[in-house]
Amino acid sequence: MNITEYHVDVLILGGGPAGTWAAIAASAKGATVLLADKGYCGTSGATAPNGTAVWNPMGREKNKTTQQILRRVLMGHGLTKAKWLEGIIGQTHTNIKKLEEWGYPFPKDVHQNSSFISLQGPEYMKLMRRRVKKCGVIILDQSPALGLLTNSNGAACGAHGINRQTNEPWTVHAGAVVMATGGCAFKSNVAGCLGLTGDGLLMSAEIGAELSGMEFSNRYSIAPIWSPITKSFYYNFATFYKEDGTIIDSADDKQIAKLLLSEQVYLTINKADEQTKQWMKESQPTFWLSFDRTGIDPFIDKFPITMRLEGSVRGTGGVNIKSKKCDTSVNGLFAAGDVATRELVAGATSGGGGINASWAISSGFWAGEAAASYSQHAIKNNIVTRLPIKNIDVNLAETVVREEVIPLNKNFFRDQITMEASLDKLNNSWNSITNQAIDIVKNKETQAMVATARWMYSSAMFRNESRGLHFRTDHPTNDSKQVCRYIVTGVNDIVIKKHD
Repeated sequence: MNITEYHVDVLILGGGPAGTWAAIAASAKGATVLLADKGYCGTSGATAPNGTAVWNPMGREKNKTTQQILRRVLMGHGLTKAKWLEGIIGQTHTNIKKLEEWGYPFPKDVHQNSSFISLQGPEYMKLMRRRVKKCGVIILDQSPALGLLTNSNGAACGAHGINRQTNEPWTVHAGAVVMATGGCAFKSNVAGCLGLTGDGLLMSAEIGAELSGMEFSNRYSIAPIWSPITKSFYYNFATFYKEDGTIIDSADDKQIAKLLLSEQVYLTINKADEQTKQWMKESQPTFWLSFDRTGIDPFIDKFPITMRLEGSVRGTGGVNIKSKKCDTSVNGLFAAGDVATRELVAGATSGGGGINASWAISSGFWAGEAAASYSQHAIKNNIVTRLPIKNIDVNLAETVVREEVIPLNKNFFRDQITMEASLDKLNNSWNSITNQAIDIVKNKETQAMVATARWMYSSAMFRNESRGLHFRTDHPTNDSKQVCRYIVTGVNDIVIKKHD
């Protein structure tokens, strides 16, 4: 079978916000760039179908930037770094202004000043694709990567994959690689997240990259029981009810999750004034479509809810990075967006919404620039290592992931005995090697979900306390000695070490 080969300075895997910003930044440095997306760059990923807030204090409260940073640091339970927040504020604001110059239709106030605090995914990503193409970047759509290439020094030097429409394999040789494939939502029916299966986490770990914050990869968000769209901020204006109609006072995620284990919970968004209602409808039009179809008025009627697992997409776990260059522990490999750890900017809490959007913009830009600079001096040789592909029992592994990762009583509320039992089953499914002919893309996705779950529970068992998203019923309080990060390495044999 013929393999299509490319030779470029920088290869970017993933075509969401982080990947497209990386492509734009790298090409601006004079690098030749190729971007490969599992789906169609501009429509795939968590951002494309949704509206998203942007953490941009300079776009709304310029005189309150310090307070905003302090607030986010406090929310991070000791793991957020103020210097990283300072960095993304400046870079995000600069890049947002570029979006306006390129034609993004930001809303304006009565004084005709643009509001730079939210983005509509469809418009945003459509514009980013156009800009990437204008920069001369080669785009491979519907072309998931299956593994990274390394040279004789162990540095990342490209990737190989397949075009899922033509079934033709491809190989890209590059001076540097930017991993921007997004997080892992474990196929839990969240809008825009079907293809977010942790592939980039696995490919990075396979060549030795460190991971960090994997215990915080268990973010759940409230959604109408029939809808895949999770918009947690709206529920700050809601009243929650038990099944018998009793109002739930001071409802928080933990309280709602506990009730959902035994009964149906309802809510109505009845605390929003008319101006807020109008803003809600304009900021996320798709959220309201399902209510229109069901004939429910969410501002008046009670409707049943569930909690959907968004995993590391809105959690903070991911590939560990060493500096503002977004360089990883593997030479030549850079990580940006949701595939990278967000502990530095979100700590132990969710980076969902504004922080993640700003992180994708900033880290993508930084990674692209750094990868372009690295590629100029990368050692180029003809010795390239390509890891063999392992085939696992996909049906068994997918079933185990769904049963051991998605339930609230296993992953929202954690304890040692339950996690050990889940990890045993996940380890068995990881080792369920098969020689049957299978879909190689689905095989990689399933492996990645199992691998992510194994890292998540291994790290969660090591952190024997409760902190942020990580809640252990057998260790329900914070431990001051664990104000640290835990670094995870290894694919078959997992190793965890403390990082102060």
